[in-house]
Amino acid sequence: MNTDTTVHHVTQPGANIFLELGFAPAEAERLQAASQQQIDDARVEMPGRIGKPTKPNVG
Repeated sequence: MNTDTTVHHVTQPGANIFLELGFAPAEAERLQAASQQQIDDARVEMPGRIGKPTKPNVG
């Protein structure tokens, strides 16, 4: 059996992924705002660590 690994769609930066997933426009806006808030909160809590690998704490 062959597995299709072709990329069929790429969401553009700034697009609302929730709209693309089929959520109603009002719900998509709410979900996007909530998601962005969580991202912003994480950046405040862990400045300089978002997107960077962490080293395990051994000791």
